[in-house]
Amino acid sequence: MDRSYKFLIIDDEPAVVLTIERLIKNMFDKCEVFYSHSGDSGIKMAIEKKPEIIICDIRMPGMTGLQVLHELRGRKEFEDTYIVLMSADTDRQTLLEAMDKGSDDFLYKPVHSDILTGKMKSAKRFVDLQNKRREEYNLLLQLADEIEKYAHDLVKLSVKFMEARIPASYKTLQVIADASLWIAKYFDELDGDRLKDLEVAAYLSFSGRLSLPDHLIHQPVIIDGKASDNLMYQVPVAAKNIVSEVPRFKRVGEILYHVYENLDGSGFPERLQSWQIPLESRIIRPILDFDDMIRFHKLRPYQVLEKIRAEVNRLYDHRIVTLMEQYILSVLKLEGPTNEKPVLLSEMVEGMVLSRDIYTLKGLKILTSGSKLTDNIIQRIIQINTSDPILGNIYVKV
Repeated sequence: MDRSYKFLIIDDEPAVVLTIERLIKNMFDKCEVFYSHSGDSGIKMAIEKKPEIIICDIRMPGMTGLQVLHELRGRKEFEDTYIVLMSADTDRQTLLEAMDKGSDDFLYKPVHSDILTGKMKSAKRFVDLQNKRREEYNLLLQLADEIEKYAHDLVKLSVKFMEARIPASYKTLQVIADASLWIAKYFDELDGDRLKDLEVAAYLSFSGRLSLPDHLIHQPVIIDGKASDNLMYQVPVAAKNIVSEVPRFKRVGEILYHVYENLDGSGFPERLQSWQIPLESRIIRPILDFDDMIRFHKLRPYQVLEKIRAEVNRLYDHRIVTLMEQYILSVLKLEGPTNEKPVLLSEMVEGMVLSRDIYTLKGLKILTSGSKLTDNIIQRIIQINTSDPILGNIYVKV
C-alpha cells in the first residue's frame, strides 16, 4: 500500500478503541489512527484531522453515534467520508436507521478481526475510488482552464485579424467588452460561463462586418433601429456562422445573432422582442450603437447618450442604457471630470445633491439630477428600493 490512510475511532470504551486500532495498524502498512471517547470531541477531531474512514459507536453517553453521523453528513467536507457505525445491539431496526441516515457500513460488537478486515478492505476500495475520482476531476478542471486559455488566445488572434479590415478594432472591442462586463455585474443571472460568453461575444462583435464589401464596412450597421443598407441584414447571420464554427463558441454565436433585435420587435434577423432577446445581446447592442454614433456621426458622448435614452423601450432595454450611461460618464469619464461620486443607500445624508437621475429596475425615474436630499427623500428612496431596486449606483455631487 503506497499511500497512507487516515482513520478516526469514536467509542467511549478505551479497550474497544485499542483493539480496533491494533487491527487497523496490522492491516495497513501506512496509516494514521486518531481516536476520541465521546461524540462531541469526535466531531471536533474529525473537523481537525479530516479522516477518510470513521468508525463510530452508536451507544455512547451524551451525543450518540447516530447524532454524530447526522452532524457529519450535514457538512460538505464529510460528504465522501466513509463512515461505519457499530453497536452491540443486533436489532435490525437500528441497522436500518443507521443506513437511512447515511452510514456506509455497520459493525456488530464484539468486533471480530476477520469481519473488520473485510469491511476495512471495502472502505479502502471506496476511498481509493473517491481519490481517483477527485484526481480525474482536478485533471478535467486543468484541461478546462487550458481550453479556456486557448479560447481566449483564439479570440485575441481573431481580433488582430479583424484589424486588417477594421482599424483600431482591438482597442474599441476591449472597451466594449469592459463595458459589457461592468453592466453585467448588476444582473445576478449572469455568472460563470455566461459572463465568459458575454466577454467573448463583445470581443467578436465586429466579426459579422467582415462579410461586408469595402464601401459598407465603415458604415454603421443600424440607424434608428433599421439596417443602414440591405446588405447589413447579413451581419448577424455572418457573425453566427463564423463564430459557431468553434463548438465552444456556440452560445456566443447566438448572442451575436440577436444583437440587432429591437426591444419592440422591429429588429432583425428574427424580430424578437423584449425578454425574448438574450440579455447578453441586449447589453452589447447599445454599446455598439454608441460606438458607431461616435465614430460615424462624430457626435459628443452626451449627445449620443441623449439619442440612445430617447429610444429606451423601443430599441433598448432601459436598465442597460442607465448602466451604460453611468459607465461612460462616471467610469470612462468621456465627458471629462464629473465632480461626482457613487454612494450606497446607507451613505446618503441630508444635504447631498444628486448629479444623476435615479432609476429603478422597473424603469421608474424617482428623482432627477440636481435634487437635494432630505430625510424624507432618503426614506422614500430606501422604501422604494425594497420593492423596486435602484438601478446601478446613486451619484452625488462633490
